[in-house]
Amino acid sequence: MHVPAVVASYKNSGNAEYWRCEGCGKLFLDKNGKTATTMDEVLIPRLGVDVVKAEKKGNKLSVSLDRERTDELRVIVAQYSADNRFLSAEFKTIPADELVAEMTLPTGEHFIVTVVDSNYVPLSEAYAE
Repeated sequence: MHVPAVVASYKNSGNAEYWRCEGCGKLFLDKNGKTATTMDEVLIPRLGVDVVKAEKKGNKLSVSLDRERTDELRVIVAQYSADNRFLSAEFKTIPADELVAEMTLPTGEHFIVTVVDSNYVPLSEAYAE
């Protein structure tokens, strides 16, 4: 039986694509059953961070997070023009106990907001216009 990949989110864990043998219940990474795996290997844990809202007001951007993680995070904001040209990127470190990041931004039509951990692994993404 084929089990499709599921992207992990703040609320739900995910998994890599895998196949389960209906006869023996074993898990495999390929449909021919040649590469055995385990649930621990295919499970992708919840990310523990969601961008609830990214809102531009004048030259300010407010990013609201919903988070379980207790580590320091970084909010990276990439700014683009109306014709989708990259303008600049800025980041702000968010202490473990904060849920809102306020940033002052230069001109830009729209923004991609990415939350990363201290190793710059992406955890969540949102768009603001």
